[in-house]
Amino acid sequence: MGNAQVVPTRPLADAAHSVRTFKIDGLSSTSTASATATSGHDECVVVCSRWSVGWHEWEIRCYPASSVCSMWVSLKLVLLAHPAAAGDVVNARLDCWLVDPAGLAAQSEARTVSAAFRAHHGVESAPLVLAHRRDLEISGYLGADGTLTVKCAITVYLHLGAKTPLSVRETKTLLLMISMGP
Repeated sequence: MGNAQVVPTRPLADAAHSVRTFKIDGLSSTSTASATATSGHDECVVVCSRWSVGWHEWEIRCYPASSVCSMWVSLKLVLLAHPAAAGDVVNARLDCWLVDPAGLAAQSEARTVSAAFRAHHGVESAPLVLAHRRDLEISGYLGADGTLTVKCAITVYLHLGAKTPLSVRETKTLLLMISMGP
């Protein structure tokens, strides 16, 4: 699962980009239970969000702080599905910000991890460390109910000249043009 490498950043002109906000439950220090797993992974992993970006399927996995895992809350970007026409390596970046659920404080500084994913199911990025659990308690980003609101952006760099799958609309148009003949 650890076949991801750090890659330099590129301009967004050659990229697919998507931004979402989601919550991680169960991070309160007064809670006796740690955040729960949702996808059959070990007890330290919570699947926070699944996305389709740049013809690839992605998952953001959360590693919430607990006595079993670590005192750090971190995220990993995971490549779930890779179209055969896209080549052997997928370059992607995950940017994340902590968001004040009450809207009183500005979002945190961005945390970023970039990686070159080999075209295999389940390949993970290096961890993107959001915060130490102790710091969350005093930061204002942890909700009274123990939820952490996170805004993330996935950027998938598209290779110029690489074969990318056609959309359904493009495929229908191409088939219509072929059927009409010269």
